[in-house]
Amino acid sequence: MVILDDAVLNSDPDTVLSQASIAQVRSLEKKTRVAIETQKKELRARVGEQYLDLISAADCIIAMSKNANKIQEKLRRMQSVCDGHAVRQKAALVRDSHPVTGRQQRPVYTLAALIKSLADVPEQIWHALEHHRYLQAGRLYTLAKVVHDYLLEESDCKPVDTNAAFPVIRRQWDAINFFMPQIVHKATLHLRVTEQSGEHVAEDLLVLMLLDQRTYTTSLEELFRMRTQGIKDTIHTSLKSSVAETAEQRLGSHLRDIIYAIQRTLAHIDTIAFTSSPSAFELYARDMETNFSLPNPSSPNNTPLPAITSVFSPSTNAHLLVRYLPESVQQYTPTLADDPLDLGSIRQMAEEWLKEIQNVLTSPLPEMLGPLDTQHKLVQARSKVWQLLESQDSSWKQVCSRVLGHSYSLWDCLFKDSFDGHAKHLIDKALKTLSDQPTIILSPSLVTKQCGDFSTSLWPSNKSRSAASDSLLSLSSVADMGAFKLTLTKLAQGETSWIEQGYNAFETTLDTIRKDQEAHASFASQDSFDAKKSTQQLWSYFQSNVIQAISQYCSSLRALLNQVTEWKDNKKASDASLLIGRLARSLAQHSQSLPLALTTLSSLKLRSAIDKDPSYTGLQNDFMRLFEEAHTPWVKRVASCFEILVDGALKNTAWDDHCAAVMLWEDTEEDKEEQREGPLPSQATHPTVRALFSVCEEMQRIQMMLLNKKVVQTLVNQLLAVLQETLDVFLEDRVMTERGALQLMFDLQFMGFVLRQGGRLNLDNVKKHIDPINWAAFSPHFDVRIERFYLKQTLFLHTLACSNGEIFESNKAVTKGLVQQNQPNVLPMVSTTTRFTLLPIGQLTHASRAW
Repeated sequence: MVILDDAVLNSDPDTVLSQASIAQVRSLEKKTRVAIETQKKELRARVGEQYLDLISAADCIIAMSKNANKIQEKLRRMQSVCDGHAVRQKAALVRDSHPVTGRQQRPVYTLAALIKSLADVPEQIWHALEHHRYLQAGRLYTLAKVVHDYLLEESDCKPVDTNAAFPVIRRQWDAINFFMPQIVHKATLHLRVTEQSGEHVAEDLLVLMLLDQRTYTTSLEELFRMRTQGIKDTIHTSLKSSVAETAEQRLGSHLRDIIYAIQRTLAHIDTIAFTSSPSAFELYARDMETNFSLPNPSSPNNTPLPAITSVFSPSTNAHLLVRYLPESVQQYTPTLADDPLDLGSIRQMAEEWLKEIQNVLTSPLPEMLGPLDTQHKLVQARSKVWQLLESQDSSWKQVCSRVLGHSYSLWDCLFKDSFDGHAKHLIDKALKTLSDQPTIILSPSLVTKQCGDFSTSLWPSNKSRSAASDSLLSLSSVADMGAFKLTLTKLAQGETSWIEQGYNAFETTLDTIRKDQEAHASFASQDSFDAKKSTQQLWSYFQSNVIQAISQYCSSLRALLNQVTEWKDNKKASDASLLIGRLARSLAQHSQSLPLALTTLSSLKLRSAIDKDPSYTGLQNDFMRLFEEAHTPWVKRVASCFEILVDGALKNTAWDDHCAAVMLWEDTEEDKEEQREGPLPSQATHPTVRALFSVCEEMQRIQMMLLNKKVVQTLVNQLLAVLQETLDVFLEDRVMTERGALQLMFDLQFMGFVLRQGGRLNLDNVKKHIDPINWAAFSPHFDVRIERFYLKQTLFLHTLACSNGEIFESNKAVTKGLVQQNQPNVLPMVSTTTRFTLLPIGQLTHASRAW
C-alpha cells in the first residue's frame, strides 16, 4: 500500500483523487472525519457546552441589525412623503408656473365625474344584488357601460391618453363587466320566488329585456320555465328524503309549495298582463324607455328620479358631479324590444304550461305519496290540500277567468288521479299481505310441526282447558265472564294454537284494513272536489278487491293443502290437512271481519241479510269446499286402515261350524213363540266389531264433533266401498259351511247397518253358501237381532252410531223391553233434557242427529 506524503495531502482534491487509489481515499476520508471530531471535542472543551447558544445569539443580533436599518429607511421615506408643508409648496410652484383657465378645467371636471361614476358603480351594484334589486343593478351596469364607451370614443374627453394616464378606468370596467352575467343569472333565478309581488316579477323580466335582449314573449317564457324548474326541484327534494317519517312530515309543505307556485304564477301573469290596458308590463317598459327609471312611490307626486343619481352614494353631493357629465350620459335611455304584447299568445303559453306541469306531476306524485302508508295518513294529506285549494278558490276562479278564459280545477287535473291511485295501491298492498298469509305465516309453522307430533294440535291444549275450568272459581266481573265465554267458545269450536294463530292473523289484518278504509267514509256526503263519487268508487274498489284477496287466500290455503298431501308420512299429512281445513271452516263460520268488510258504505254496519249476499255466501262456500277437500287424505287413510282390519278379520276367522261366534248363538223369546228350532247369530265376531271401533277411535282422535254431514257421508261411502271390494276378493273360490255363512252374513249385515248411510252391501255371493229355503226362514229374524246387537254396541260405536241417530227413536220400545228382560248391558233410552245450559255440551237432539 502506497502512503501519501504531506505535499499530496495538502494539494488540490482533484490531484489527490487522481493519484490515490480508492482504498487510500477511503482511508483519507476516515482520518479526516476523525480529525474533525477531535477538533470538535477540543472546541467544546475550550468554549464549553454553551457554544450553540452563543452562535444562535450572534445570528439573531445580525438579523436585528438588518431589520432595524430597513425600518429606519422606511420611516425616513414616510416622513418625507407626509410633509404637507413641503407638498403644498411644490404644488404652489407648479400652479404659478402653469396657470389654467376655466375652459381648460371643464374637460378635467368631466373626466373626473366620469371616473368617479365608474369608481362608485361596483359598490352600488353589489349593494343592489344583496337586496335583490336586480333592475337597479341592471340600470347601473348599463350606465357604467355608457360611461366607459364615452371615455373610449368621445374626443372631448381625451386631452390626455386616458387609458395610460388613468389605469383605474380599465380595472374598474373589468370589475363592473364581471357583474353583468351575475345580474342576469340572479334575476332569472329570482323569477322562481313565488312570494314576491307582480311588480317585482315585472322588474326581473325587464332586467332580461335590458341586459339579455329578451322580448316580451321570450321573457314570459323564461318566467314559466323557471317556475317549472322550481316545481321540479320541490319534487326532487321530496323524493330525496330518505327517512320515511321526515318525508311524511314534509310532504304537506311540498304539496303546498307546488300548489302555491301554480296559483302565484298565473296570478303574476294576471297582474302584469291582464289587469289593465295597456298592461303593467308594457307601462314599466315604456317608463324605462322614456326616463330610464320606474315611478318611485316614495317621491312627491310620484316624480321619477334621474337614473345617474343612483350611481353615487347618498353621502355624496351627486348634483355637483352630475352637472359635469356629458349630456349623452345624463339623458341616456335604453331601447327595449318593440314587439307588441299579445294576450292571446300569453293565454296559449299559460295553457301549455299547465299541461306541462300536469306531465311533470303525473309520474313523481305517486312516488311522493309513497311515505303515506295508511289510508288515514292519505286522507289527512288530501284534506290539507283541499283546505288550501278552498282558501284560494274565489281569487283562483277570477284569475283563471281572465288568464285562461275558463275555469280550471287544480285538484281534478293535477292531484285527483294520483291520490285515488295511491289509495287503490294501499288497498292492493294491504290485501296482498292478507292473501299471502298462508304462504308467509302458516306454511313455515306447518313445516316446523312436520318434525313433531300433530296429534297434540288436533285438540285444544290442556293449558286452555285448565284456564277455562279454573276461571269458573274466580268470575267476579263482566269482563271476566266475557273472557271465560270467549275461551269456552274457542274450546267448543276446536281452535288449537295453530288454527288460532291463522284465524287471529286473518281477523286482525282484515279488520285493520277495513278500519283504515273507513277513513274515507267521513267524506261520503261531501260534494266539493267530487268527494262523494270518489269515496263510493274507492269503497266499491275495496269490496271487489277484498273478495279477490280472500279468494286468493283460499287458493293459497288449497296450494298449501296440496303441498302437505305430498308428505311421505301419511298420518302427519292427513293431520296437517285437517288443520288447514278447520282453519277454513273457522273463517267461513265464525269470522266477524269478513261480513263487515262486505257491508255497504252508507251504514257501515252489518246488514241483516248478509247471509243472503252472494259474495259473502260464495266466499263461505269456497272455504267450506276447502274444509271438505282437506278431509280427503284422512278419509283415504281411515279407509285404508279399515280395509286392512276387515281383510284380516275375514281371513283370520274360521267361517265354519268351529267359528267362535257360533258357540254364542241363542234363541230369543220370539223364536220360542214361533216354535222355530235352532239358534241363530245374535252378535258379530270380535274382529268385525274391532274394525268398526278403529274407525270410531280415529274419528274421536281428530275431534269428530267438527266433522260435518258431507264429510261423514264421504267417509261412510268410502268405508262401504272398501268393505264391498274386500268382501268380493275374499269370497272368490271360498268354501264355507252354512253355519259359517250365516255368521258371516250377520257380521256383514251388522257392518252394513252401521254404514247404512253409504248404501247397501251386495251379499249375493254369501247367500250362495246358504240353503235358500233356510235363508227364507232365517232372514226375517236377522234384522231384529242386528238392531238389538247394534243397540248394545252404541256405547262403543257411539261416533258411528250418532250418524244413524234415527235408530234410537225407532227402537225405544225394544230397548225398554230388553231392560225388562234383565239385560243390564243395554242402556235404556229416555227422552233427553236440556242440561248444562251454560256449557257448550251437545245434546242428542234431532238437530244434532241431522248433521
